[in-house]
Amino acid sequence: MQEQLSEIVESGDPFVLVAMDKIAGEGLDLPTLDTVFLAMPISFKGRIIQQLGRITRTTNDETTATAHDFADLNVPVLQQMHARRTRVARKEGFIPVRD
Repeated sequence: MQEQLSEIVESGDPFVLVAMDKIAGEGLDLPTLDTVFLAMPISFKGRIIQQLGRITRTTNDETTATAHDFADLNVPVLQQMHARRTRVARKEGFIPVRD
């Protein structure tokens, strides 16, 4: 899979990578990624940093990274997990914006 991704990146064409944490976890190195969607309720600091780290590897023309964090704030445990992700994101230099 890494070889296929490398070919896509080298082509210079825009692309969207949809992957679960298991696939996009350790070992995935695509510095051109600039956006991540956190659609799974994680709260372990190491995993949060790892997920955000996927989009903070810089390339020459990259200036921003965007993380979209989906949270069900009507469920107390999910609200707590979201709060933890937000704290970690702030420490990693992200500026949370609520839409």
